[in-house]
Amino acid sequence: MTRARGMLGWMGAIALAIALMGLSSVAADEDRTPTDRYAKVFAGKTLTDGRGFVGQLELGMPLPLVTPLLGWGRQEPGLYSFWHFYEKGDWTLSVMPRPDYERCNFLYNVEALILEGKGAPATSRGIRIGDAVAKVEAAYGKEPQRLKDKLDSRGVTKTVWRNPNMKHPDMSARHAFDLSVRKGHYYPQHGMLFTFEDGKVARIIALLEHDPLPLWLRETRDAERPWIALIKEGVAKPTWERPEGGAHKGLLFLPEPPTVEPVTVEGLRFGAPKGWTRTGLTWTSPLGAEQVTLTVEDAPEDEDPLEYFVDQAFDVKTILTLRGQRDVPAAACKRLGADAARTWHHQLPKAGIDGWPARIYVLMLSKGTKRYRLSVSRTTWQRYPSPDGIELARRVLGSARIAP
Repeated sequence: MTRARGMLGWMGAIALAIALMGLSSVAADEDRTPTDRYAKVFAGKTLTDGRGFVGQLELGMPLPLVTPLLGWGRQEPGLYSFWHFYEKGDWTLSVMPRPDYERCNFLYNVEALILEGKGAPATSRGIRIGDAVAKVEAAYGKEPQRLKDKLDSRGVTKTVWRNPNMKHPDMSARHAFDLSVRKGHYYPQHGMLFTFEDGKVARIIALLEHDPLPLWLRETRDAERPWIALIKEGVAKPTWERPEGGAHKGLLFLPEPPTVEPVTVEGLRFGAPKGWTRTGLTWTSPLGAEQVTLTVEDAPEDEDPLEYFVDQAFDVKTILTLRGQRDVPAAACKRLGADAARTWHHQLPKAGIDGWPARIYVLMLSKGTKRYRLSVSRTTWQRYPSPDGIELARRVLGSARIAP
């Protein structure tokens, strides 16, 4: 059994089948009438800070797994894209999803759970709907923050997608919701936000807080996920496996990224792919399209590293990385040996194997007057996940160290 096959358990099979069909339910003919099932499922439960209903409906879980658990909720396409509203019980639950921008932005994960109504479960710190502001501050802190973005657009620029052929919707309710959230008490350290009416808690919101480090700079490998693009042993380049009789292209199997060996260039040590051909400061894969590239520059003593970082991204049309994950935190900069660092990824058409697109992962480092730009390109397909690309970037970029 290959690693790819071994991953496809029942949960993976559900997520995979749904992704391939473009649906949000396992059975097309099931009853979609909203019920109060959610209220029964969560009766007597508590909402854990920043996690949700542990073991049942957790932040970060794939959206297609929500309806098998809770049934169908009301939906409002356009104003609340892909949200599910559960309202038949004595309290209401809104499930807010968001694209997985790090891995694959056409697959959605649960980003927030919004509770309203007197019968709603309490938080793990004992806060309920109707509690006073003072009780919230005693439990979560007297110095809350304000959420600057809309709830479903943190770190991105667009959150509401409208069909131009549909009648323009009434935005008043959405504007009122967004305003109340921006005025609420936001506790990012706990993954919680509370909105108020007349000094009392009106909504309890558990929020998924994103790691400020993107996947390719973390010290541990990203967990394998049973999605439509999987690493498979023995594959030399991206390969489709079409389901029998299916119209969809099928599963995209990807090769295991190469191991790396340490090299040191002008004070920068990093892992270069074994078996790739080196020409100057570029390492090229055996199939000729994928590359690891390093550029090194000496800057004037008074140049702000920000100028270099901005200049390096000037010609990039669309950066896929969330804003909050582009500036590398101070602790990670220290590990890299840099004074400052920035990272991001984007995609180039026809730059991969066989004319496929390539996803490019970039790390820019500044140390004194030295400027480094290290990049990794990996073949991908449209907006599909690139687990092999993320892992190769982690092996190369994550291993970078500037000598003291």
